[in-house]
Amino acid sequence: MRSERGHDQANQLGIPGTAEHARAVRHARPADADVLCDCKSMYVNQEWVRLSKAINDRMLAAFNEKLKQGYDQIRAAQAIMEQTVSQEAAFQANFDKQEEAFRNSGGVDDSFLRDGGKRSAADHWDDLIRGVDPVNDPSTGGTTQLSNLGQYHFTDGFGNYRTTDDPNYTPEKADEVGSWQRMTAAP
Repeated sequence: MRSERGHDQANQLGIPGTAEHARAVRHARPADADVLCDCKSMYVNQEWVRLSKAINDRMLAAFNEKLKQGYDQIRAAQAIMEQTVSQEAAFQANFDKQEEAFRNSGGVDDSFLRDGGKRSAADHWDDLIRGVDPVNDPSTGGTTQLSNLGQYHFTDGFGNYRTTDDPNYTPEKADEVGSWQRMTAAP
């Protein structure tokens, strides 16, 4: 109860440091003195002030250094980006120039890429990937594709084929039945 009354009276005293507060403190009853405080002096420790300023200065310097490093990294990244954009623009300009020259050339002769105008370089590349050789089939008059694991191909005219790397090999020498013909590479 005493503390409640003291608290109420302290609220009525006003803001510390004002004339109203000083009058209220002078007229307070001694029993309420435990809730009243009138600070008359304050001791400032100069060593603490100096150390506090040194710590703050050091923290500010470290912050500014990190901030500078961050801005330096941003500038370096921007320089790399600008260089890359410049290189890409130069590459694109060169590509556009070549494309324009190609379009204005009146057509391109790509016959050197073809075997007698029938099969393109892409056809040969496709054969290589799939592991086949296109060969003329004398029994049908058309072409067929056989494994490219051998250079020499033979047929008996009934859909049977033999492949070898031996230039002296013939199916007849290997005791194969029938009449075998050597197949030629298709263009």
